Amino acid sequence: MNNELLEVKSLLEHRQNLKIDTRGRGKSSFLYVRSSERASEVSIEGDGFFVEYWDDANEESDKAPTKSEILKSVSEVVESLVEWLRA
Repeated sequence: MNNELLEVKSLLEHRQNLKIDTRGRGKSSFLYVRSSERASEVSIEGDGFFVEYWDDANEESDKAPTKSEILKSVSEVVESLVEWLRA
């Protein structure tokens, strides 16, 4: 798992209403973060992070992401996830 993804995970772990899973291996590693209502995936994309957002936290749903974006820093990712997941 990439060190920057581990840093994102570490900064979110204290939030009790979030569940965080590390998934994939090597370059395909990503974080799956969810609250009771919404979910997000975070992976490394070039020099930044590719973040996808879902309105539905149901893992079995085949819905396309509600939105996605590329963010440049760990702090931007954490801020965006906290806002999206209402954490």
